[in-house]
Amino acid sequence: MGVGGPRTASDGKGRVLIVDDDATIRRALTRELSGEFEVVHAVDYADAVRCLAECADICAVVSDCNLGSGPSGIALMKYVCQTAPHLPRITLSGEDPDEIRRELIATGVASDVIAKPWLGGAVLGAVKRHLLQSSVQGS
Repeated sequence: MGVGGPRTASDGKGRVLIVDDDATIRRALTRELSGEFEVVHAVDYADAVRCLAECADICAVVSDCNLGSGPSGIALMKYVCQTAPHLPRITLSGEDPDEIRRELIATGVASDVIAKPWLGGAVLGAVKRHLLQSSVQGS
């Protein structure tokens, strides 16, 4: 396993699940991550749960806190924490990221919280950093 984390058999890239109800944000995240990872998209909680069930080789989840109507991104991260606790969980927030960060990281629900708008490379850096930490802890 390399620094980028688990790899898929098809193309040698790890697969990251991006969850956001805003197509513009999904495109921006895809641009940032696709050079080093294969990207899978979900638009809401139910779509993300379906992707997680169908794609066993997902190596990280990046989700917005607010996914529109239905369960939130925080509910999704709680689900991922319970069903796949080994996966890095990066949460994006346009609200008070410091308050959300304290809550989600203290409870173990998220690996990291990044404010929107984010600096270029911040999400990629967080995914890589947490995959490296996961691989070191798993060794």
